[in-house]
Amino acid sequence: MKTVILLAIFCTQFLAFHAVSQNRDAVFPFEDYRKCYTGFKNAIGDTVHEAKFLSVYPIYSNVDDRSNYCWVVEEGGRFGLLNPKGEYVLQSQYDTIFRIDGYSRRLLDKDWLMIGANGRIGVIDYKGKEILPSDYQHIEPYERWLRARNFDGKVGLLDSLLQIDVPFEFDEIYFDVAYNRSLDTTVFHPHFYAKKNGYFGLMNADLSPILPFVV
Repeated sequence: MKTVILLAIFCTQFLAFHAVSQNRDAVFPFEDYRKCYTGFKNAIGDTVHEAKFLSVYPIYSNVDDRSNYCWVVEEGGRFGLLNPKGEYVLQSQYDTIFRIDGYSRRLLDKDWLMIGANGRIGVIDYKGKEILPSDYQHIEPYERWLRARNFDGKVGLLDSLLQIDVPFEFDEIYFDVAYNRSLDTTVFHPHFYAKKNGYFGLMNADLSPILPFVV
């Protein structure tokens, strides 16, 4: 019995050591309640960042796979990005950092994050690499696209490869499919409802006109 207990203790210690050694470089937040700030330590307790962050939270690319993630940190009212080791991949100089969420997240790249600073919005990945330059005043996930507004005030749609699917020539644009659930049938095919130069119109999914942009 004693041998079994000793063997169990040895196995537990070995597994714990293996887990720590496998994640030795990963960092974990700790709270300094006297200062009301958060810092980071690694798996063996070494301080990687002193408690200086107003808030920290992880963003995972997939809730079922927690191996790909980053830390959003806030200091001085600005946001930055740390990798799992606690290294800065973006300094804390952004007004906002957030991931694509909701319906569009299933259709667009799960490693995309939207960043904003000084009224300019762009897209990066979890490693801080620029995917889409910050050349837009607004970006939002919309259906299977990113809907963006440039600094000329025009709206367009970017596809899953961040190529322009609908050109930036509209004041507003919306996608719709008229579907009758009780009959389980489409009563009006996929189309765009848009505003251009102050006038409203309808377009097919290929942008061919249904109703022209007139008063």
